Amino acid sequence: MSLAINYNFAFHGSKADLLERLASVRDKIAKLDVQAVDELAEIPSTDISAGPTKADGLAFSLNISMNYYLHVHALRAGEVIKPDELSSSKERNGAGFHVEVSEGCEPVTVFLGRVGHSQTWFGSGSTKTMGAADFIETHETVVTILKICQKAGILESVYDEAGLWEQTA
Repeated sequence: MSLAINYNFAFHGSKADLLERLASVRDKIAKLDVQAVDELAEIPSTDISAGPTKADGLAFSLNISMNYYLHVHALRAGEVIKPDELSSSKERNGAGFHVEVSEGCEPVTVFLGRVGHSQTWFGSGSTKTMGAADFIETHETVVTILKICQKAGILESVYDEAGLWEQTA
């Protein structure tokens, strides 16, 4: 069994506003007791449209997450998106960073992307915490990271299989 925290990001605003918020979030997370926080990275459309692979890290995460998010939101609206419509050839760009919380825990990826020049930015992720040596402390740290994102106005929703998110609301 593995426990995960699933999360969706959303923000409506300019690229400059998003970058400012992400930089602030990153700085606050860097003060936590975590293994590492990557630098804030902008992912240009060319990196995504080239068909990123897992070795491309953040660009790959952004592309997969955006495809998922577009598909889910289309379904909510009663539409169906065909796989070829999710092709990476659509112009996309985004920004974000990875957080290595602790040994045995998957990274938290804080990133948001957009299609075209939309003012709506979004992303999603999932972090499994069960493999960490101190599962409780690690899970609490992931919740704290997401609370920082929530306060910055970039977090849309959270589903915590351990229920800790709901207990701290």
